[in-house]
This record gives sequence, structure tokens and C-alpha cells, in this order.
Amino acid sequence: MLLAALTAFAPLSIDMYLPSLPTLVQVFATDTSRVQLTLSAFLIGFGIGHLIYGPLSDRYGRRLPLLVGVLLYVLASGWCALSENIEIMIALRFLQGMTACAGPVIVRAMIRDRFNPEQGAQMLSLVFMVMTLAPLLAPLLGGWILISLGWQAIFWALALIGFICLLVSIWQLDETLTPERRQQGGLFSVVRSWGRLLKHRRYLGYALSSGLIGAVLFAYLSGSPFVFIEVYGIPPEHYGWLFAINVLGVTSGSYLNRRWISRVGIERMYALTTWVAALAGLTLLAVAWLDLGLVILMLPLFLCVGCIGFSSANAASAALADFPDLAGSASALLGMFGFGLGACSGALVGVLHNGTALPMAFVIALCGVGSWLVRRLLIQPVQKTANC
Repeated sequence: MLLAALTAFAPLSIDMYLPSLPTLVQVFATDTSRVQLTLSAFLIGFGIGHLIYGPLSDRYGRRLPLLVGVLLYVLASGWCALSENIEIMIALRFLQGMTACAGPVIVRAMIRDRFNPEQGAQMLSLVFMVMTLAPLLAPLLGGWILISLGWQAIFWALALIGFICLLVSIWQLDETLTPERRQQGGLFSVVRSWGRLLKHRRYLGYALSSGLIGAVLFAYLSGSPFVFIEVYGIPPEHYGWLFAINVLGVTSGSYLNRRWISRVGIERMYALTTWVAALAGLTLLAVAWLDLGLVILMLPLFLCVGCIGFSSANAASAALADFPDLAGSASALLGMFGFGLGACSGALVGVLHNGTALPMAFVIALCGVGSWLVRRLLIQPVQKTANC
């Protein structure tokens, strides 16, 4: 439960404040695209932070970098509540993103330290399944806090959650990386390890492909408040219920993946996931183009978002399997790809905003088809060679 909570900082930091996006447009007297940059700034900071915490956890162990990261997250969340204009908010969201990444980066590495690839995929599925309770409940909680206490209280609540996790981590968290297994050397050693990872075709394929499927979620996060509230007229306090339906897709995917992975296998399961992501994305685009209504739109949208529950654990376990000596750096680079692509997809939805559901649907379809193509070009040839 603690590991799931530590990986939930990102979805909490994003989803709790989603209902307030239209409000922030008015509060800061700005436009929709600039408010959506607060999401992109968080994701960019989250991606860059991976490059810090991954190598640190390989060099100094898992526990100390994690505790420092959680402490900094608490401080950054409190500062966000004190923002006086949209420029300061964007900068502080970037800082909050950099500090929020310590949990997911180091938790993946800790699981790699203790489990083999198949067991790791099952464990990560369990962590992701519990973690998805955060985006399931966060918009509902965020909407209630927004109506009752104002947008600043959302960030004070995030700071409180981080502080509780910090106390529990100090009390319960053990070190999983023994001193003799830690990496030595300075900056040159870190850069060399990144080069080793990026030259590995299978690792790069999983990083890019799973990053594109993960970017589906951020296109949804960026576009859904405006699609549901402005295009389809859903009240802000009810937005969380619609949001939760699609998050249940991630939870269901994680649950089913944990049950099926031992029978189907990581590689076959991942191949099927990319097919579903591509086909569901194209269906979503067609529904939005034909303007068939919210109910029909929700069906392919549920499948697109649900693919994340299958892809995240399998891609992470497969990508890290070949690098037991660089689990922290490999986990970090994997996360950087995911949230870097997520930042791009969220920003693209904002740039293409035209008052319809088409921008969100187009970006989601682009991510799904892109994930399928990357797997075909980078992962599948390596698998065929290995099977010969």
C-alpha cells in the first residue's frame, strides 16, 4: 500500500486540480491554453526529475533519495497554493513535478531489486491497480474542495498527503540496494549508462511504445475537463464521476493483466495491448468526427485509457529485465519518456483546442497508432531474432 501511495503523487497532483482548470482561467485572467500549460509544466518537470532520482538511487541506494524527494514534494505543493499569477503557477508546477517523480522511479527500481521479470510485472500490476484509486477519487475530492474551500486548498491537501507518506516511509521503508551493488563514478558514469540504455533496441522500443500509450492518459487529462464541461455541459461537480469511469478502465486493465500475465506472457500481452490501443483510438477519432454524442464517445475512450493498465507494468518489467545493474537509471529513463511524451500530448490538445472533442480524440488516436508502429519497428524484430 505504501509503494502504491508513493507512486500516486503524480496522478493526485494532476487529477485533484483538473476540476479547477476552468476556474483558474478566470482567477488568473488568462486563456485556456496557458492554464493547460500548468499540466504540461508538471509533466516536463516530472520527466526531468527522473534523470536526477534514477542515477541517485543507483549511487546512494533507494531509501535516502526517496525520502528527500518526498520532503521536497511537500514544500513544492505548499508553494503552489501561494501562486499569485499564471506564470508563477506554471513555474511552481514544474518544480512540483520534479519532486513528485521520486516515488514512481524508485518504487519500480525497488521491485526490480527483489523480483524476476514475470513476478515484477505482477507486482507492478498490483501497485498500479491500487494506485489508480488516486485518479479515481482525486477529481471527486478536488471538485468538492474547489466548491467548498477554493483552489488553493487543493494544493494544501496535496502537501498534507505528502507529509503523511513521508512519516510512514521513515518508519516502514527498508533499503533494497546493498552497498556492494551500487554504482560508482560521477557524471560521466551516468551519461555512459544512459547511452547504454538508449542503444539497446528492445529497451528503447518499450520506452517509446509504452510512453505513447501513457500519453493517451495525459491527452485525456488535458482535454476531458473542457470536453465534458464545456462541450457536453457536464457540471464541474459531476465531472469527477465521468472521469472515474475511464480510470476504472486502468484499474480493470491492471487487475486483468495480473491474472493473465503468467498464462499469456509479457510480450504477447503487450503486442495485443498496442493493437487495441490503435484500433480504439481510430474508433474514438471517427466518433468525435461524426459527433455521435458523449455516450458513444465514452466506449472507445474507455478502451484507450484502459490499455494503460496493461502496458505500464509489462513494459516496465520487460524494459528493466536486461539491466539489473542499472535499475534506477533504466526506471528513470523509462519514466522520462512516458511523461515527456505525456507533456507533448497534453500541450498538443491545448494548442488544437477548437471547442469540440476532436483535438483530444485526434491526439489519443495518434498515440495509439504510434505505439503500435513503434512495437512493430523496434520490439518485434528483436523478438523474432531471439526466437530463431
